[in-house]
Amino acid sequence: MKTIIISPTFNERKNIKIFIDAVLIENPDFDLLIVDDNSPDGTSEEIKKLQNNFNNLFLIERSGKLGLDSAHKEAYEFALKNNYDLLITMDADLSHDPN
Repeated sequence: MKTIIISPTFNERKNIKIFIDAVLIENPDFDLLIVDDNSPDGTSEEIKKLQNNFNNLFLIERSGKLGLDSAHKEAYEFALKNNYDLLITMDADLSHDPN
């Protein structure tokens, strides 16, 4: 089954590497989609660097702080368009244990 984990972000630069490493090292067959709401702390720039290490890491950069609901909707559209069977949502602030 094709599985994607989605995680909307805003100002998660300090822990995004820990989150991504934990999710993708623990679940190498899953894809991870980050939907970033134009974080002023540089979250998306950090994700772009990490994409060099993971070919199953995807990023949607949004124009502003558009909110959690619309981030989920955009991620669902990505998942449907790319034929995923399972969709998992997680918070990138490490409140959801990636393991």
